[in-house]
Amino acid sequence: MQSNKKFCRKCKGKIICTHIEPEMSPTDIVTLILTALLKNKEIGMQTLYRFMMPEYRRQIGGKGNVENYIKNTFPGLIQTDYVYIVDEFKEEDECIGYLQLQYKEENKMNGIKIKMERAFDYEKNKPLNDRYSGEKLHLFWRITGMEKI
Repeated sequence: MQSNKKFCRKCKGKIICTHIEPEMSPTDIVTLILTALLKNKEIGMQTLYRFMMPEYRRQIGGKGNVENYIKNTFPGLIQTDYVYIVDEFKEEDECIGYLQLQYKEENKMNGIKIKMERAFDYEKNKPLNDRYSGEKLHLFWRITGMEKI
């Protein structure tokens, strides 16, 4: 959202300021994705895909492969009715960070680390756009990777 207030971040060792700030926090985004997954698998997969960085979308094989990627990488996540965010968003840098999830698969707890990044080109002081969907990526944090922990 454009405002008169400056939104400053330390990113990759530099302090860079802009008038655009993210509209949702990383925790809000992951909560939205989990809620969608628990209510409706298809809508959950679409929501997850929407919040992935374009490079990560290509890495997993595109929109049609999101469900297979999740099933193969995180068995039981789609079927579970017990998943939660372990802790608040941890910033490695002010423009990069991660959240950790726990979910139950049969009688075993599994963990996922979701890496996220703010989609803004600080060096050029302009928002990143997804050339495929036309979405303005700076409006939200984006998922850059997911791994088992």
